[in-house]
Amino acid sequence: MKRISEQLAIRTESLTNDDVRKFFVGESGAFIDSLLDGEQYLVEGSRGVGKSMLMRYAETEADNRFSSERILASYISFEDSLKIERLKITNAAEYDPFLQWTMAKILKALLDKISLLKIDREEKERVSLLNNLGKMFGTECEISTYKTLLEVYINVIENAQYKVSDDIRKSALQKLNVDNVATEEMFKTLNNPVSFKKFLEKFCEDNNLCRLVFLFDEAAHTLSERQQEDFFSFMKGLRSPKIACKAAVYPGISSYGRDFDYGHDARVLRLDRKLEDKKIYFEFFKEILEKRLYEDEILDNLYKNQNILEAIIIACFGNPRHLFLLIDEIGQAVPTRRDLPKIIKNYVEQNLWRYYLGLEKRLERFKVPVETGYNFITSLVVPDLRTQNNIWRKKEKLELSIYFAIENEIFDDLKDMIGVLIYSGILSERGQQSIGQNKYGKVYAVNTAVCISENVLREGKLTGGTLRGEIDRLNRQRVKIYYKGTESITELISTIAKGNVLTCPNCGKERQKEWITCPYCAQPYPEEESLYEKLRQHPVDYLPISELLKNRVKERFDTIGHILDASEEEIDEIYYVGTVRVKIIKTAATEYMVG
Repeated sequence: MKRISEQLAIRTESLTNDDVRKFFVGESGAFIDSLLDGEQYLVEGSRGVGKSMLMRYAETEADNRFSSERILASYISFEDSLKIERLKITNAAEYDPFLQWTMAKILKALLDKISLLKIDREEKERVSLLNNLGKMFGTECEISTYKTLLEVYINVIENAQYKVSDDIRKSALQKLNVDNVATEEMFKTLNNPVSFKKFLEKFCEDNNLCRLVFLFDEAAHTLSERQQEDFFSFMKGLRSPKIACKAAVYPGISSYGRDFDYGHDARVLRLDRKLEDKKIYFEFFKEILEKRLYEDEILDNLYKNQNILEAIIIACFGNPRHLFLLIDEIGQAVPTRRDLPKIIKNYVEQNLWRYYLGLEKRLERFKVPVETGYNFITSLVVPDLRTQNNIWRKKEKLELSIYFAIENEIFDDLKDMIGVLIYSGILSERGQQSIGQNKYGKVYAVNTAVCISENVLREGKLTGGTLRGEIDRLNRQRVKIYYKGTESITELISTIAKGNVLTCPNCGKERQKEWITCPYCAQPYPEEESLYEKLRQHPVDYLPISELLKNRVKERFDTIGHILDASEEEIDEIYYVGTVRVKIIKTAATEYMVG
């Protein structure tokens, strides 16, 4: 039987533009307007919250309005950028592969959009464009040839195994099939953001465009700190009255570097759906299901039992991907009210916490915050909230809480731990509030599926016997407060601080991150293994797919890398897979590498 996830198409990347138009559920017209205006924006949200869908829909809107507004928007995915992270170029000042790759990706996307919108159909515009491209590449060709050159060059960089830029050049020369002078000219241009920016501005001027809008997806999703910082420095440099960049980012774990001022060099557009906005919240997720499952009996079955439907929507914690995975977990048959808590608990253990705990192998700089974050939520916050809610239930108080606050004074000590919990969808920000004693704290909501699985939220007589009734009783002002000096918090801060200290593997003395050689024992520090190669070695168990499909995949493939390297035909040899599931397996492996 076909799994529900195959109809829901969990990843936006697997949708066509027509699908994006068909499935998109609008929340605020301001989001689309912001993505197409002249400002720089960071579209911030946790995994699966819908940033890619929002960006792709904005691109289609710009295409539809192009004749009247002359805004050229290009959606550019950076999902393969982690491949470049493994390159350790010794002469990066002369040749930066990530910068070369980034500008080649942008230019390729721009040329694709020129063809799509037929901007070059007028002879004058066509001649001007070819002339400018000729200067950039050092040779004049047809636009289709330039596209091919860029595709080949992008592929060369992604698959290079070299440590010296000249080796990449040689490989590119062999495959580009253009003369050496032209290739050298391209290398120079794609290593020079200033020249590249001038080309883009002149293109706008020559073609009477209002502006270029670049919608960067996955650019800050790659878990490479260095790549993130390089990208945001580049993005800041592109800013112009004729160029607007929008980048999808994760809250809490994105590294912006010293050159980029978060909130100043780009405004922040947060994508976070809150249960407190009950009417809008439930309408949004019901509309998503109606659009994705409009011909499926599971939707009819869910609508026959509104309590179960609303419980699943509550458990997804404002995240469409989590909603899809929950629906996939229950299959075609709608569960009973008795079975639903078990299904949600299994989902929390097998999806939410498994992914979260796996982050210590992917985000090594967050290894200790990941470990302490799990203990903080499961051993401190959840028991505290459960105890408090049970006390209120006994007193027949019609108020409940899934909220806690961290005193502002100690937030910096815990920000990495809180950040990775938000990134993975375990927590959601709820702003600041007074916590007494003339102090303020940052407030967070705990994932509702976690709260349901741990009986922080549960069906009861006082709340009408439904989870919707529980949500109606949530009181945003009722928060568990963790102050500076609280014993459990003091221990937590100490654990994180000790875990963040780097030491020399030879003599054990403390070291600084940027040091190459130990000043105490004079031994060079071992070269850090590529994050890309580490992730490829991770087991198939970490894939964000159903347990049933995962077990089938494990019969043939051991690691994420094996899946990435396998052809679709090889994956299709797995029993009971088929074309649709092949794509799900492949995209799941890609998603794992991205973040």
